[in-house]
Amino acid sequence: MRSPSCWTRTPGCPDEHRIAFGDDVNEIHQLDLSSPAPPILVGQHADSVRSLTYDHTGRRLASASDDHEVKVWDMTAPKPHLARTLAEFTAAVRTIAYSRDDKLLAAAGRDTTIRIWKATTYEPYATLTGHQNMIESLAFNPHRDQLASAAIDGTVRLWVLDTNTVRARVCSTLRHASPTDWKRYAPTISQPDHCT
Repeated sequence: MRSPSCWTRTPGCPDEHRIAFGDDVNEIHQLDLSSPAPPILVGQHADSVRSLTYDHTGRRLASASDDHEVKVWDMTAPKPHLARTLAEFTAAVRTIAYSRDDKLLAAAGRDTTIRIWKATTYEPYATLTGHQNMIESLAFNPHRDQLASAAIDGTVRLWVLDTNTVRARVCSTLRHASPTDWKRYAPTISQPDHCT
């Protein structure tokens, strides 16, 4: 095992003494800091592991890799096992994040696209585009339906994820928007018959 390329700890849950780490030999390990036992192998990717994050219960661990995949690991069993592979990226995945309520999982990387899934069913929730270069960091706002993203193009973007909020904001700005204008500002949200 080489030195870790990334690591994470279980955040604010009863098992805060666990950390997970990934390395350039494609492996993910978990270490129990309260035990003298050596780290256990969680699983592997086909290329370097770039980002790891536990959900807020510590029951799931998500990993991102240069192999263009996000993997979600079930950490509840005595031996962690793969729960799902999400392979929708066209380039290396560099960052992942769970929403504070653990309902959403977001990932992004070299292909400049942010993909968001419902974290329990793995159904696609949203695809966000706008950065011009690799996305290095994602973070959910713990109090609102917002996601922040930072890219090496020098931009930080704040994405509103609640469709009703987006619809209301676009309506307040473009009260009499044409369908063309609406599609330009809110392409994935249906235009209401009347903005109120």
